[in-house]
Amino acid sequence: MTPDEVGNMKRHECLVRIANMPVFKSKKYNSTKHPNWRYLANQESDERWWNYQINPLNQNQENHLEGLRIRDLTFESSLK
Repeated sequence: MTPDEVGNMKRHECLVRIANMPVFKSKKYNSTKHPNWRYLANQESDERWWNYQINPLNQNQENHLEGLRIRDLTFESSLK
């Protein structure tokens, strides 16, 4: 596709790039239809809002996890 064609793509279309695969054109996924959509936060005042900072230059930074609810999702297939 030319840059002009990319710029004129419809709002429901996207270009998908996955490692070691050619780029392909697809329809966007409507995330509101996902069964776990209700678990996402919409604004900072929501209970599920997550603030995080990533500082790769400071590897010795402490994790401040006190008071947070943490679930191990390693073996779960959904968040129900």
